[in-house]
Amino acid sequence: MEFVAPQLSNQTFNIIVITKAEHLDENRSFISDIYDDVKELDGNWSETIFDGDYVRVSFEKNLTFINDISVYARKVTGNPSIKVYEVNGTTLITSGGVVDNEYLELFLTALSGEQDTFDLLVTGGSVEIEHIIDPTELLFENCDDLSEWTRTGAPDWVPGSGGFLGSCFASDTTNGQEHNMTSVTLDISDTSNANLSFLWRNRRGDAGEFVRVYASDDGSNYVKISELEGTGGDSGTLPAEFALGDYITLPSSTVSVRFGCIIGPNEQCLLDDINVTSYPVVDTTPSVTITFPQNRTLYYSETPLNFSVTLNEAADEVWYTLDGGTNNVTMTTDGAGGYSYNHTNTSLPDGSYTFNVYANDTSGNLNDTETVTFYLNQSLISYCTNVTIGNKNYWLNNSIGGDWADCISFKTDNVTLYGQNNYIESSVSGGELPVGNADRAIQVLHPFGNFTIEDVNITKYDVSVGMFTEDSSLGGDSGANFTIKDDNIDVISADAEATTIINDDGGNGGEIYLYEVNVSSNISSSGTNGIGTGNGGNGGYVYIENKIVNLSSVLVELDYGAGSPDGVAGRLIINYTDLFDDLNADYGTNMSLTLINGSGTGSEIMWYDRFDSSFISNLSLNTVLSNNYVFVNATALSPLNISANITLRGISDTFTNPEIKKDGVTCSDCYNFTSLSAATVIFNVTGFSNYSIGEAPNNAPTVTINFPANQTYNKTSLPLNFNVSLNEEGSVYYSLDTGINNVTMFNETAGLIGLFFNATNSSIANGSYTFNVYANDTSGNLNYTENITFSYIHNTPPPPPVLETPSDGSNTTDRTPVFTWVSVTDPEGDTVSYELNVSLIASSLCTDYARYFDQATLGAANSKELEEDLKCLYDNNDYYNWTVRAYDGELYSDWAEPYRINISSLIITTLINDSVEFGNIHFQGTNDTSDGYPSPFVIQNDGNSFVNSTISATNLWNTESNPTDYYQFKVDNYTAELFSFAWDPSTTIYTAMPAVSTLFLVELNYTNATDIAEIDINVTVPPDEGSDVRSSVVTFTSSLAE
Repeated sequence: MEFVAPQLSNQTFNIIVITKAEHLDENRSFISDIYDDVKELDGNWSETIFDGDYVRVSFEKNLTFINDISVYARKVTGNPSIKVYEVNGTTLITSGGVVDNEYLELFLTALSGEQDTFDLLVTGGSVEIEHIIDPTELLFENCDDLSEWTRTGAPDWVPGSGGFLGSCFASDTTNGQEHNMTSVTLDISDTSNANLSFLWRNRRGDAGEFVRVYASDDGSNYVKISELEGTGGDSGTLPAEFALGDYITLPSSTVSVRFGCIIGPNEQCLLDDINVTSYPVVDTTPSVTITFPQNRTLYYSETPLNFSVTLNEAADEVWYTLDGGTNNVTMTTDGAGGYSYNHTNTSLPDGSYTFNVYANDTSGNLNDTETVTFYLNQSLISYCTNVTIGNKNYWLNNSIGGDWADCISFKTDNVTLYGQNNYIESSVSGGELPVGNADRAIQVLHPFGNFTIEDVNITKYDVSVGMFTEDSSLGGDSGANFTIKDDNIDVISADAEATTIINDDGGNGGEIYLYEVNVSSNISSSGTNGIGTGNGGNGGYVYIENKIVNLSSVLVELDYGAGSPDGVAGRLIINYTDLFDDLNADYGTNMSLTLINGSGTGSEIMWYDRFDSSFISNLSLNTVLSNNYVFVNATALSPLNISANITLRGISDTFTNPEIKKDGVTCSDCYNFTSLSAATVIFNVTGFSNYSIGEAPNNAPTVTINFPANQTYNKTSLPLNFNVSLNEEGSVYYSLDTGINNVTMFNETAGLIGLFFNATNSSIANGSYTFNVYANDTSGNLNYTENITFSYIHNTPPPPPVLETPSDGSNTTDRTPVFTWVSVTDPEGDTVSYELNVSLIASSLCTDYARYFDQATLGAANSKELEEDLKCLYDNNDYYNWTVRAYDGELYSDWAEPYRINISSLIITTLINDSVEFGNIHFQGTNDTSDGYPSPFVIQNDGNSFVNSTISATNLWNTESNPTDYYQFKVDNYTAELFSFAWDPSTTIYTAMPAVSTLFLVELNYTNATDIAEIDINVTVPPDEGSDVRSSVVTFTSSLAE
């Protein structure tokens, strides 16, 4: 490139930005680099600068007394000020107090000479800083040339000469006429404030003679800012500084300034260094504090939710959303100056929510960034409360203590409370008052019921679990139904409430089911008396099941209520597996009783009729229930020497001709309800001694079960052809449900008597079955002991597929990989189809939807190529899991153990055109590639990912170093492939070529249709550049943009 360039004079004024900012301590020792936080007004605040700390700031060029340092800050503590010193200096230049979210203008009027580095001392409090800058210079006049000023009067303002060289000069006004010089109109549409500074002098002017300054925001109406009156002498040159917003309306679109002079002969008005600067527009949004909810789980006891926020200034409107803005709810102020706002939500379902606040201040500034994420779980109870929502489960979130009279009240049906081994413990127990009175740890209010608690420990309450009626005038309310599991409690009450209504029935006791519960005091479920002709209430139902049932010193009361007629006594069922102990137990006055040994080969005695339980003691010592044996000591337990039903389980199948034995001999007054050959035998007795099943003389037929076998069958085995043979002629029927339903079998000729029998079953359901055979020979001898166990499963799921490619943990740059797996064979030979799931496992903020392809989409294929790119990359520690399952038309297999696939970026960019040749350029000539002549650089993304690219270059000119406006670049669309990169953040206007790598091209696409961009170059020959060939090496560096 060749050119010839003569000397030119030109001047451009710009904002003076900082190049360095450091946080120093009180000794000016380095703490941290805060340049990135304060270099621009971008919402990023510095760390706290404490009282006595410094900020050392360096500007891109020297400042003088005509400049100022503007600091955009906010208070953290106290009422802070900022003092300005030269670097390591001790002489104060200027200072000022911090105003929140405004620029503090620190004028350098007292600065001697030039300086580019200053120490800013924070005193009187602490601050955070958002921006430090020397404002944008809109106008600077050094009075060398006033051709751009409009001047009136005679003579005009003129550039000074001789002893006034370098000053704006006016003298000898006529008849008191004011001589004016008015600036051009300045565009300040992008600024929030503007400052005017200058030097002025009234030389030899008398009183009544002035140098004046004006400003206008519309170009026609000028407001006087100040004036300098003569004193007859020469006061010397004075600096002046004014914030124009104090005199005219700002922000405005324009501003202009005017200077006037009224002065006599041989007297002068002098001006110099006239400077107008401005600041960026500051959008100050209100500060929002969310006081409720907090970032945690909220419990049932905290509903309804009272949302609350506070602001740092009065608001015009505040609202919130829980669904990303789909539904917005207006909040109401509590009247505290418009600073506090609330809203109560009474109908929020459980789930995770993001509480997003939108606040408009009275100036229209909007803050929509404040959020809190919380989780609402109305199933958790954390302290004593009333529960009114039924048909659900609750969990005791923690142990509860204190002086509550009634802790948890359930005013609803069908509730389960899981205690999670927590305690409900009163700190002011009144002692164990009579059952049904005083304080209740858990109470269920009538008429609600069907209540279950599990794994709760309750102590020091008069009633651990009980029922309560708020209004007994409604009649005799029946007790509630409780199920209690794995708990330690004192007193349980499901007593009915007494009626006060004439001729009304008494209430019935409730049902209490106790599983693995340790009760230390009372269990009560009694009926209440009827009044007049009313019936007496029935006693309740108490079922106790535990490996070790311990009722020692426990009162069990299941009495009935008197009436017309009386009620029926309640029933106590004791079901133990290992041990039963009731030393000193009290069984009240009336009840019915069932004893069960709940082991697999245990037994059961159920007395149907009520008896006088006041004479019952030491049940555990006077009863035995075991395998094929029961005993009741009728002498010690005379009230129990009455009719009862006995169940014996686990009866041996070795009996040929079983019978019921009483005291070891045949029982003549026993009646069996089931076959005596069954594993479980039920029969009735009239009174007590000991009972068992034993062998009776028997010549029963021998039974052989030919089909089924002890195995599992499926749908391919249907129909099932049951087959049985006898050693002698007889009749046969079978059962699959222990005799509830019996099916007759027929011989080969469809007759009832024979040696070989069959029955066909074509509609059997899934399950395990015992095929029991009942055979009678022609002499009436019975064989009810033969059986075999088998299972039927109509269909079984296919096995999970074996994954093939991509292999587990494999890496690839293919963003649409092909997934393959091994086809499977169904056990029943069914046709198999497949489902594929590809899901993201993210460590970064990248999001991508799961690829799910169902069996209707894939069919029987054992491979699938993705059609859309996987978005997230292993470069960011993101990867994908993929898995497959099989489907046989009815059942799915398990998902195969997932394989991991890592999608890695492939960064390849190519310069399709890698050089730009401008040829000859004349002195001060300019050329660029915007018109395609010469051709610009052309860059193409040949990788698999979006990329960002930086640019840097060696110096092109001998007289100008990069960056310089004489050597510029920009990025533009490639004609055939528009929209290939992110336009707004990319450098799309001509910009000085940097010397160091600088981001200029953002998110260049990698897809073939849009993967090219062009880089234009603009060169202008500097005025002092000699003639010769010039060249520059431009370096492009690309990096991952995902």
